[in-house]
Amino acid sequence: DNDSEIKVVYTPLHGTGITLVPKVLETLGGAKVIKEPKQSIPDGNFPTTTSPNPEETAALQMAIELAVKEKADMVIATDPDCDRMGLAVPDENGEFVPVNGNQIGTMLSYIIAQSLKNSGEMPSNPTIVTTIVSTELVEKIAKDFGIDVIYVLTGFKYIGEKMYQFEKDRDRSFIFGFEESYGYLADTFVRDKDGVIGSILALILVKYAKIHYGSVLNFLEDIYRKYGMYMEYQRSFVLKGIEGSQRIKSIMEKLRENPPSEIDGSRVLVIKDYLKQESVNIDKNELKKIEGLPKSNVLQFYTEDNVKVSIRPSGTEPKIKFYFAVNCDFSGNMKEMKIQLDKKYKKASEDMFKICGLL
Repeated sequence: DNDSEIKVVYTPLHGTGITLVPKVLETLGGAKVIKEPKQSIPDGNFPTTTSPNPEETAALQMAIELAVKEKADMVIATDPDCDRMGLAVPDENGEFVPVNGNQIGTMLSYIIAQSLKNSGEMPSNPTIVTTIVSTELVEKIAKDFGIDVIYVLTGFKYIGEKMYQFEKDRDRSFIFGFEESYGYLADTFVRDKDGVIGSILALILVKYAKIHYGSVLNFLEDIYRKYGMYMEYQRSFVLKGIEGSQRIKSIMEKLRENPPSEIDGSRVLVIKDYLKQESVNIDKNELKKIEGLPKSNVLQFYTEDNVKVSIRPSGTEPKIKFYFAVNCDFSGNMKEMKIQLDKKYKKASEDMFKICGLL
């Protein structure tokens, strides 16, 4: 739908996206693209930002300043090798706010499901693929449209692997894949996360939201009102050297040997161990095998109070990573709900870090 031109400020963060992203947004999306001039110059030293990472608001700051000046509809940023895409949109006061990977994935899941339903082109056994640390809100949306959700380990290669498996077995139809760390795919001709595809999907998202809800944030709030408010957070601890490596190993071992019965006063109901490939429902005293995934050093704890904690050592850096997901029924407005869930996260994370001896 090219009826309403969208004004996009784009930054490739000194990387390769400059060669394709503006062209695709203009020719396929009918957008007016304004390139952030300094960050459009390829430079491996990334002189204008401390970290060329579209997940970090600071990396988008120059593009946001230009977007305010130009009264743009959206900011798109891609990382230097153009596989991840970050998005910022204006709020009701015209101030630009970042939309995180889980929120983008949630809204795109809804748009894709709705458009397939409306067009009568929903394939047989439609499936969304995401990772075990990404938002579970997508499951509620998918259920509404008769779509399955399959969870894979962290890393987009596992989403690509599922695409191949679906084709080979001819038992499922891939309709969308995403991960919380800003990777998205809506077709099978690419098998890894791609910032060019992510950018055109972001443009579709902004157009759709503008037409049907007035703005992206109104669209997001409507989803929360319908399905519940979900917020996700990530925190890493850097523990360097042999001592740090041993400490990370010790934390994971202690959590397996002596898992917490409560987190912030809320009973732990389910524990998933992807190394043992077991899921234990403490309430029902049930043990289930986790099927279809390779072994991985990841632990997950689900509490009675709708808190989910995922813990894993980084595979590439001397870090232990914590992913927190909190949710509740929606009442009031999005700002109030965010404050409420932020507090819930803060208390749960502090307790978890104390349990792990990190605070």
